[in-house]
Amino acid sequence: MKTIYSKIMMWALLVGVVTSCSTVGDIEELEPYYQFTEGTAYSTGDKVEQALNGIHAGWRSWGSAVGGASNAWKMAGLYEAFYFKHDQMTDLDFQYDGRPWINNIGTRYDQMYKIISRSNYLIKNLKDKKEGDIPNLTEQRRIEAIGIAHISRALAHFDLLCYFGQHYDLNSEYGIAIVEEVIQGSEGPARSSVAQSYESVIKDLEYGMQNAPDEIDGNRFTRSSAKAFLARVLLFKKDYAGAAKHASEFIATYKDSGYILESVYGDVFRNGYNSKEFIFCPYAFKYSESSYAWGPSWDPVTDMFKKIVDEQVGAADDGNDVSGEGYDPRYSYAHAIDSLKNGLRCMKYPQPEDFDVPDNSNYVMRLAELYLIYAEAKTRETNAVDQTAIDMLNTISERAGYGANRHNPTTVAEMLNLVRIEKLCELWAEWGTEYHDMVRYHFHGDIDIKVLRPVVKNEWQLTYPLTKEVLFGNPNLVQNPGYPDER
Repeated sequence: MKTIYSKIMMWALLVGVVTSCSTVGDIEELEPYYQFTEGTAYSTGDKVEQALNGIHAGWRSWGSAVGGASNAWKMAGLYEAFYFKHDQMTDLDFQYDGRPWINNIGTRYDQMYKIISRSNYLIKNLKDKKEGDIPNLTEQRRIEAIGIAHISRALAHFDLLCYFGQHYDLNSEYGIAIVEEVIQGSEGPARSSVAQSYESVIKDLEYGMQNAPDEIDGNRFTRSSAKAFLARVLLFKKDYAGAAKHASEFIATYKDSGYILESVYGDVFRNGYNSKEFIFCPYAFKYSESSYAWGPSWDPVTDMFKKIVDEQVGAADDGNDVSGEGYDPRYSYAHAIDSLKNGLRCMKYPQPEDFDVPDNSNYVMRLAELYLIYAEAKTRETNAVDQTAIDMLNTISERAGYGANRHNPTTVAEMLNLVRIEKLCELWAEWGTEYHDMVRYHFHGDIDIKVLRPVVKNEWQLTYPLTKEVLFGNPNLVQNPGYPDER
């Protein structure tokens, strides 16, 4: 049985690699990343709804997971590579030499611009319409649809900025190619600066906050999700007052209804996209719709990760891999051998045995992150240990299984470190926060990433390269520092 299981796993691994390699194709066959080639029509209200379903579905796709969130846990040093122990993600070694994981980087780039293109086509076809121009589409729904498209476009641009741009430096010229119109022709735009990239993302989210559906729906983009995303974006942009404001307003608005923290941590993932804690987690039913998070389900954890979750409970080197005792409860829920099923190694993605029931999706954002965004943003805004920030931090810690008022920091440095570690323990293997936070904290001067991740020899390693396929697809792009332009 063990031999059969290993063969199945190797087959699945090879299929994943082959699939990821084929998504980009030969350079001679490339189509621009910025164009939407499907002939989607917007002639009726039903077809507009189909287009909106396509926009949301893009966020649960394989392309939305690989190359970014699916690899962030390895880039942060939390997981080793399945079978091989080391790969380009664990070593932050992205030089193009034909290894398959580089193609996953290109796949994510491709997918984000496909999402942007779908959004732009919808906006273009609906923005100048009047009441009655499109059968079965009300004026309110037309406005809502455009708002949804703006949110989706913003989130895709921001995702690209986090991985392919120098998001941590507002003075950097290395932002991303901002695409706010349907592109005609064979070439895409040049890169915008980081400041201009943030400006576009924020503008789109603010538009969504005013025009998207005003409802509670964790599976679709709404005004509330736009506000939550904006808090995340402003934190990265170092607008700490704005990030704290939007995070606190969101929490206060939905504290007792709408988006609610699960009382038990594991229920977030047992309930999956149905959990009231998710601000955005696309609906996914059956295996064909799932976004299977390969890494944490099969990759073994590193000694670094075990040390972090071991230290959370006080005593060193007393974690029990079988029962989970001695580790942070969130880690134990996901990785204790006694709790695993279906041969998996991580219960954050409990892929069901029955493929005809709800399946895993992408965990893009949930309410717990807003508590931790506030805790960090308020601390950085005031440069002081703020009690409301401590309370937010302790709310998440207590829900994890610790006692009340666990954290009581006395210095700003201590508080910021507690937030980073608490956030890592809470949100690892969800949407890349563990890696992005490590990078942000490094450039803030709070940590030295070269100490935490000795594989980092140069800071340019902290940004993905633009692959050869991307550079050939758009000759107006400039490669990121440190990487060759092989056009």
